[in-house]
Amino acid sequence: MNLKFLIVLVYYKRPNIVFNALQSIKQLSYENWQLDFIDDSGDDAFRETLMNFGLDNEKINYLPVFDSEEQKKQQGGSRHGEFMNSSIKNSDSDIVVILCDDDAIVNGYFEYLDEYYRLNPEVNWAYSNVYFYDPTKESYLQGKTADQLTYRHPGSTYTLNQYIEPIIPMGKVDGSQITFRSKVFKEGNLWYPSPQTRGLDAAIFDQIVQKYGYCYPTFTYGQYKGAFADQLGNRWVDKHDEFNITNE
Repeated sequence: MNLKFLIVLVYYKRPNIVFNALQSIKQLSYENWQLDFIDDSGDDAFRETLMNFGLDNEKINYLPVFDSEEQKKQQGGSRHGEFMNSSIKNSDSDIVVILCDDDAIVNGYFEYLDEYYRLNPEVNWAYSNVYFYDPTKESYLQGKTADQLTYRHPGSTYTLNQYIEPIIPMGKVDGSQITFRSKVFKEGNLWYPSPQTRGLDAAIFDQIVQKYGYCYPTFTYGQYKGAFADQLGNRWVDKHDEFNITNE
């Protein structure tokens, strides 16, 4: 039987933008997946939309985080890392894929990774390339390589596709580029920090490097990454407020 993929989708108040992520899942030709949809909006208002999107609802776990923005600020950040950890612990998946609400999955990626991880049993985590797109203006299918982009902002990263060798990934690649064997978390007892809103990628990467060593290249494209003014890194640069989302 082919490998099972856990898609951990972290969502925060992007009811239009997230359709790109959901549509990319709907179009997957690979069938053995589970979606854990972590709704960090402070309510469960998106549940009905998600369950009526046309995905196989038997494969979906909807996990709302009922923390207000004020609670998040008082406790030192979002608890979405805690919910991500719980999703991974409770899943029987083989491979973990982190998907942000402004990103999308390349169709054919899971078939490629299924073969990649089977042929490379010594690889515990691996990174892929990403395309870039503006989810406020275009479909993920209009994704471009970094050299084709005209949009630039200090909170966005455009140097994510420059590595082709085993690397220590902190500061070099984004969490959207990396997939993990589930055992990295479960057997290694390695988990995302919580509460914390930014920097979760670097924190978990550091733990994994110390226990499992280098992250390996897959030599393929795996996701379409949102690059636009209101993404998390840009909000922090411009507003110093992670939760101040501009209306779509």
